[in-house]
Formats: sequence, C-alpha cells, structure tokens
Amino acid sequence: MIRSVRRTFDILEFLAAIPETPRTVAEIAANVAVPVATCGRILQTLVACDYAEQLPRKGGFVLGPMAYALASRGPYRKDLARLAEPETRRLASRIDETLVLVTLHRGKRYELCKVEGDRSVQVRDDAPQLDRLYETATGRALLAWLDPEDLALAVKRNGMPGKAWPEANTKRKMARELERIRAAGRVTVLAEGNIVYVAQPVFEGDAAVAAVGVYLPEHRFAGSHKKEIVNGLDELAKTLAGKLANRSL
Repeated sequence: MIRSVRRTFDILEFLAAIPETPRTVAEIAANVAVPVATCGRILQTLVACDYAEQLPRKGGFVLGPMAYALASRGPYRKDLARLAEPETRRLASRIDETLVLVTLHRGKRYELCKVEGDRSVQVRDDAPQLDRLYETATGRALLAWLDPEDLALAVKRNGMPGKAWPEANTKRKMARELERIRAAGRVTVLAEGNIVYVAQPVFEGDAAVAAVGVYLPEHRFAGSHKKEIVNGLDELAKTLAGKLANRSL
C-alpha cells in the first residue's frame, strides 16, 4: 500500500464524516495520525484538485465540489440499491417507519438507500455512516455472517467495539454475541435516547450481502406494531434474497 495515497483517503474520509463542519489542519492531522506538515501538503493538493475547500480567514477545510461530483454518481452497489428500493419503499409506507439498506466492504459499513416512512415525528440519524459498524443493528447483523478472514479485517480496521458495543468488547465476548445473533436470525438494539434499531441480513446464496434495518422510538416498538415490523423485515429480507437468486440464474 502506498502510504501517501492511504493518508489522502484517510483525510477525505475524515472530512466526509461531517461534511459541513470545517476542520483545522491540526484537528485533521490528529484524527488521521498524520504529521501536521504532511497533512497540510496533502490538503493543499486536494484543494488544488477541488476535492477539498479551504474556507477564508483560516476557517478550516471542508469537502470540495469534486468530492460531491463523485458522490452524485449514485450509491455504492447501485445494483443492490435499485433492486431493493421498490420493496423497501412499500414496507416503509406500510409500517410508517424509516428503513435503511446497508452493506459492508472491507470492514466498513456503507448505507445504500434510505426510505422515510410517513410518520410526522421521525427519528433523525445524522451520525456519520462509515463509523457506525458496531453500534448499529445493521452493522452487527452483517458482522455475524462474515467469514473469519473478513471478520478479522473488520476488527482490524475498526478496532474493538469498546463503548459502542460493551457486550462484545473482547474477542471472546464478540464471538459469543455473533453466535447469538446468528441463532436469532436478526438483531435488536436499544440505543441511547431510547431508540430501537432492528435489522436482518439479506442473503445471496450463503453470503449476507446486505442488511435491512428500521429504527424508531422505543415506545412505538410494542404490541401489534412491533410484530408488523419484525414480520415485515423478515418478508423483505426473503423477497430480496429471492430477487438476488433469480438475478444470478
């Protein structure tokens, strides 16, 4: 791996985490473990190529127009997003909750599509998507079906969960939690702020290539609505698996 290229992408990922928030050179350097002088040179190159923008009067750095131009090409794994979007939209409308479809690539979690329900009060989920592997139900669902090599890579890239998943903060505990998830077939997480996350893997053959998830206030995840959500996710995951199987014939 060419170190300068890796550092450049680390800087871009850090800027993209909260793209409207200006970051100083020192802040960026500290978070991506790059010397300040080196970080400054890389940023100036990114600015010259329009992948970063330096705000006036030493206001810090944000993503530049070329970064947004690349993103406008559509989501990663557009094939999966396009296949899932109609079915996901139907379920979101039926249960009046927000649904997401995510995937993993080399240990990082990527959101492929998000469909809002019709509730007047929706849970807002504005945290950076690339850094939420352990704390989200979709991330845990995908981790549970990784092969040992890919799981090791995910842990290497993200570190151990720590406070993001206290029940899995050692390798032994994580193995136990992932086995529990596989046995249950889905993940339910009660997060800070009394938000419930529920997710289920989507299989293509034996591989979990994506996960569908819903999140909502805890008080709504009860009674017949809870049953409708759980059954709906199960039906959606099976429908998408069937579409993937037919696509490969």
